[in-house]
Amino acid sequence: MPAAVEATDLSASYGESKVLDAVSFSISQGEFVALMGAVGTGKTTLMLCLNGVIPKLVPAQVSGSVAVFGKDVSRNSVQDLSRDVAFVFQDPDDQIFSLTVEEEVGFALKNRGMHSTKITSRVKTALDAVDIAGFAARDPSTLSHGQKQKVAIASAVAADARLICLDEPASALDYRSSVSLFELLRKLNRQGKTILISSHDTDLLARYARRFIVLEGGKIALDGGRGVFRDRRFRRAGLKVPCKIKG
Repeated sequence: MPAAVEATDLSASYGESKVLDAVSFSISQGEFVALMGAVGTGKTTLMLCLNGVIPKLVPAQVSGSVAVFGKDVSRNSVQDLSRDVAFVFQDPDDQIFSLTVEEEVGFALKNRGMHSTKITSRVKTALDAVDIAGFAARDPSTLSHGQKQKVAIASAVAADARLICLDEPASALDYRSSVSLFELLRKLNRQGKTILISSHDTDLLARYARRFIVLEGGKIALDGGRGVFRDRRFRRAGLKVPCKIKG
């Protein structure tokens, strides 16, 4: 069974600014991985390299190799990769554009030419999965930030993406909504989805993720289980040690 992600010597630069520097790592299918690091350490860039958005849609100088589920990212289109990799932005307004929730969640399926009956079924299942059943006819612009994030995740579920990448999805949520979001991700992970999430909330990451990759200066500083929180390099990377680990 191929790895969900296999990156080898991945480097990325925007002009003279190098953001990722020879990063190598592998993520097995079914893992729940936290991608951590201070602002500007390359977390978003790394995730956008996994679905080909960088460099195919966002210009950058990229070297090294990335494969998702055995597919060479450089040799597949963003549209083809979207069947396996879904991306949830920090601000859902950056990706939601349809007039109804149903249209938004089913957009990728319609693009693939799927029959309308099957799209309706997939959308209903996805909305049930993220606990917003009954929202199909709602205008996304009228929803709360947390509900919009659930719509974005529902789109990933409906598309049946095997890897879901989330970039700071809880940054604008209160604690209760953040916990609800992480509980949803745990449920999806238990259903077989591979989760890769970046967040500055180290307490929630420590509670839900099982593996932690820490970026510093465009390189991987740490990669492991909860033991990374006790490593002095964790603090040196500018990260807050989770409360339950301190002491």
